[in-house]
Order: sequence, then structure tokens, then C-alpha cells
Amino acid sequence: MNEETFLVDEYLYNSNQAVDTIIRNGFYHENKNSIPTTTFRFEYVDEGILIYSKQMKQNQVYVEQLRWKIKKIK
Repeated sequence: MNEETFLVDEYLYNSNQAVDTIIRNGFYHENKNSIPTTTFRFEYVDEGILIYSKQMKQNQVYVEQLRWKIKKIK
């Protein structure tokens, strides 16, 4: 079996030219097996960056959760 995964990321930037949102689409194994769209949202705070992800779950509800906290190096 020849398995493939294909992902496409779209980057959106804020007025400070920092990444604001990444929208990921793709498929696995065959192009009929699409991966649910995942949206990564970035929040820039004094002490670092918060990265949230949002994806539609099996119950057809979008769930957003904090995925990573990145602290600035002093």
C-alpha cells in the first residue's frame, strides 16, 4: 500500500507582520480521506506567545484549546 499525506498551511499576518493565524488542510492515505481543517491562532503577550488550535471534532463541534505557551528568553 502506498500511503501519502499532504498538508497545506496558509499563513495570515497581523499589522506588526507577525503570524496571526495558520490554517492547515490536507489529506492522508488517499485524497478522499481529508484531514479536518485545523486553525492555529497566536496571541502575543508580554511574557511570550500563546498558541491555540481549533479543529472540528467527531461530534461536528469546533473545539479550541491552548496548545503551547512559549516564553520569551530574557
